[in-house]
Amino acid sequence: MSTVKANTIEPASGGTVTITGAALTTPALGTPASGTLTNCTGLPASTGLAGSILAGNVTTASINSLTPSGGTLAITGAQSLTGNLSFANGQGIDFSATPGTGTSELLNDYEEGTWTPQYTNTTPPTTPYTMTITSATYTKIGRLVTIVANISTSNVNPSGASGTLRISGLPFTSAAHGVVNIGLSANWNTNFPSTGYVESGATTIALQYRATANGATAALNETDLTSGASAGQNVLIFSATYITG
Repeated sequence: MSTVKANTIEPASGGTVTITGAALTTPALGTPASGTLTNCTGLPASTGLAGSILAGNVTTASINSLTPSGGTLAITGAQSLTGNLSFANGQGIDFSATPGTGTSELLNDYEEGTWTPQYTNTTPPTTPYTMTITSATYTKIGRLVTIVANISTSNVNPSGASGTLRISGLPFTSAAHGVVNIGLSANWNTNFPSTGYVESGATTIALQYRATANGATAALNETDLTSGASAGQNVLIFSATYITG
């Protein structure tokens, strides 16, 4: 017999099928253009995936979810991602592979948004000052917060107010004093804000002015605000940078 064709060859129970003659040749399976790899083990690193390592010679991969069992997913080589890279709460990008002298090398937060600045005093006014907020944004990278704002008032009644003039409403509580930079102050009553600082352990900025060119700074108070119902008063364009807890 020179040719045998069969879909199934099943030996009797406990028996053996022996084929002699020409050697069997394994057909070439080719390389699939796409597909799904499911529940496979034992792949060597040279094929692209091994354990928890995504090897550098993987040129194209489409992965919906890759979860190493109880370990760390290490990525070697240059990889391209489409979509967002998300982390569990408290996790982030660990830079400890290039150690420094800091207490933490984990970048675990980034956020952008808006905030609501409000003029106030140590003792607030009976009626809150009416604010016009042209813009007020923040960016948070790790523990570092940067705020930028352009504000003014449209109605100020200082009745009941006393003490240091402040801006309240910072988006995060500060862990230490922060620096305030004032780009423009206009249409104030007496003393104009020239500087200020983020107060430690608070969500407020204390506004300061300088009475003489080389003199010390002093706190503004409610009398420095232009009072009355008039738009575009007590204009302030400023930024500040501070550290959160």
